[in-house]
Amino acid sequence: VADTGPAIVVGSSRTVLAQAAYHWRGLDLRLVAFNPDGGVDSHFELVSAWPPEMAEGETVWLVADGDFPDELLASFSRVDAPIVASPGEPARHPLVLRLARAHGPMRAASAATAS
Repeated sequence: VADTGPAIVVGSSRTVLAQAAYHWRGLDLRLVAFNPDGGVDSHFELVSAWPPEMAEGETVWLVADGDFPDELLASFSRVDAPIVASPGEPARHPLVLRLARAHGPMRAASAATAS
């Protein structure tokens, strides 16, 4: 993530976005909550808009603590195979993350749900 420069990080949950905000602090990242229903259940859903505004060729990372939601994957023209990361040290509450690079242009919400 650090090697790609400025990027958007789309998280599937408040937990993964909070982890991204902490561990990747200092990087030029814009955190966006995957929020297809538009409800507000967390800070991240309040301060980020779904779908995000994207510049041509902007890097987008998807991060999830389980499988990526099908609707999230369908929102992008292509998503690379995910990388699975887990803590190297025994942890009280281990968090296994999936990280994948997504490529635009983003599909319209109606087209994404119809696929």
